Amino acid sequence: MMATKTSTRRTKPKPTRPAQGTPPSSGTAQFFAFRINRLKIFKNREWGAGELKMISFVSTGDEAPSALDGLLQTSDPDAKRKILRDASRQILSVKEFIQVDEIRDGHVLTFGDSGYALYTAMRIPVSLNWTFLILESDEDLVELGRRIDTVVDGKDFDTFATSALTLLAAAVTPQLTAAAAIAKFVSRAIPQVLVRNRDDQVGLYYLSLNRMEHYPNGERKRDDVPDLSNNVRVDYSIFGTTYTV
Repeated sequence: MMATKTSTRRTKPKPTRPAQGTPPSSGTAQFFAFRINRLKIFKNREWGAGELKMISFVSTGDEAPSALDGLLQTSDPDAKRKILRDASRQILSVKEFIQVDEIRDGHVLTFGDSGYALYTAMRIPVSLNWTFLILESDEDLVELGRRIDTVVDGKDFDTFATSALTLLAAAVTPQLTAAAAIAKFVSRAIPQVLVRNRDDQVGLYYLSLNRMEHYPNGERKRDDVPDLSNNVRVDYSIFGTTYTV
């Protein structure tokens, strides 16, 4: 079923994360895409038509932001906390915003015949984590982005950083371990920062996949996946391939 007529507007959105990673071996290359294909909203948390904001955050298990390179070059706890904070800001910079107006109860949103890519890379990741928050909000996307960025400035981040330093002391790969810990922290913190009133939250997804279990052949497609509140259904797909160059 096609979506009813809406006006979709994106205000200075963060672009899809650039293709990254390195080819798996000489003579071959890889491509990977994670797409959202369809959304159904049962209740929009508003009287009549509402204006919905969608925030998507994707992280993978085999990449670390460049800011974490300094972890191995210092033993100073304060310097490491600063590195973790800088890396958190770098990870947050890849969040994706979508705004859709005039959404009513029972609305179905479709994203063309190819879906909308929320993440692409030149390497099939070993794991993928997705946080997807849908809000009924009159705030513009720029202000929502500013509020998300504050998650690294509060006491919760200080507590996280202290725990992370203990974890990193025994880690075999400190940068990847730190990246995974940061991604988990910010994915939980984003809804807490944005949802001021429970009635504002329309839907929330936490999705964790790994290549061995969920996309061993590079592909996965699921339809009508419920969110945590059972108010939203999403269709998503994964496509990954290795090809000769």
